[in-house]
Amino acid sequence: MLPALDAHCHLEHDLLLRDAAGLRALLWRCRQQRVETLVVSLDLTSGAPEHDLDSLVAIFAEAGVRLWVTLGFMPPTRPGDLDTVDARQQAAAAAARRLAHHPCVRAVGECGLDFYWPCVGLVREGALTARADGEPPPPEEAWHLPAFQRFRAIQARAFRRWIDLAVEVDLPLVIHERLAHADAVEIVSGGALGPERIMFHCFGAGPAEARAAAARGSVVSLPASLVVRERYREVAAATPLASLLSETDSPYHSPMVGLWKRAREAAEAEVDIASLPKKRREGALNAARDAHLRALLEAVWPGLAFPTPALEHLRESGARYRGEPTWVRVVAHEVATLQDRPVDVVQAALTARAERFFMR
Repeated sequence: MLPALDAHCHLEHDLLLRDAAGLRALLWRCRQQRVETLVVSLDLTSGAPEHDLDSLVAIFAEAGVRLWVTLGFMPPTRPGDLDTVDARQQAAAAAARRLAHHPCVRAVGECGLDFYWPCVGLVREGALTARADGEPPPPEEAWHLPAFQRFRAIQARAFRRWIDLAVEVDLPLVIHERLAHADAVEIVSGGALGPERIMFHCFGAGPAEARAAAARGSVVSLPASLVVRERYREVAAATPLASLLSETDSPYHSPMVGLWKRAREAAEAEVDIASLPKKRREGALNAARDAHLRALLEAVWPGLAFPTPALEHLRESGARYRGEPTWVRVVAHEVATLQDRPVDVVQAALTARAERFFMR
C-alpha cells in the first residue's frame, strides 16, 4: 500500500486526554495500514489546558506515525456561547500564539461559520419549521430573524479575527463552513490570506463551488463518509484531483455506515428469503452481509484482518458510526472510482497535495 495521510481528525475527544492505551492501539492500526501522518485539529475554544505537544509527538513517533497539528476555534452555535465568545477567543488566540511556532503545528483552524446548529435551535424554539425529513430549513429562511442575524454577525467577527491570526503567525487556514460556504468565501476573500493557503474541510457546498475554490488555488477536503453522502460524491467526481485532500474528521464521518448499507443491500438482493425456513433467514442474511462487507473492506484496505467478532460488534452496536484515521483510505478508493483513475494514482496525489499544503 502507498502511504496515506489523514488531513483532519479530532483524536482528543476520546484519546488524547483520557485514553493513552487506546491512542497507542489506534496508532498501531494506523501504522499497519500505512496511514503515516495524522493532522490533528486541537480545539482551543473551551480554554482547556494546553496540550504538551512534545509528549504527543513522542507518542506518535514511537508508533511510527507523524503528528501534525492545527489550532482551532469553533464558531459559537448556541445562544449561551455568544456573550462569552470574545473572551474565549482572546484566550484561545493567546494559546495559539504560544503554540504556533512548535514544529508540529502546521495550520490555524478549524474555524469559520456554522449555520446548521443555530437553525436547529430556532426549529426547537418554534421560530423555524423543520423540513419533512426532520432537518432544519436552509439558512436563507432564517436570515430575517434577529436571533439568526446575531449568530451570523458574531460568527463572522470571530472568523475574521482567526483569519488575521493565521496571517500573523504565517500559517495556512482550515475552514469550517457548514451551510455557510458563500459567507465563508466572502469573508476570507476580504482578508490578507492568499487563497492557496486555504483548506475547506469537509467541503459543504456543491461541485460548482468546489471547482471555483480549486480555480482560486484553494484545496477541498472530503471525508470518508462520501461513500454514502451524494453531495460529497458529486464534489469528488467534479473537482480536479490536484485540488483534493482526504480526511476522516474522526470520530465523525465514519465510512462504515455506507459500507454496511452496501453490504446489506447486496445480501438482500442475493439471498432468496422466501425459500428459507424462518429460523434460517436471519443467519443467512448475516452471513451474506458479512461476506460482502469483507469484500468491500478488502477492496479498500487490502489485507485488512476483520474477524467475525468485529463484524458482530458492528451489527449489534453503534460502533460503525465512530470513525478513526485508518478509514481515510476509503476516500482514495471512492475518488478513483468516480474519476475513473487507478487508486494508486489517486492515493499518491492526495497524499502529495496534503504534504504541500501543510509544509512549513
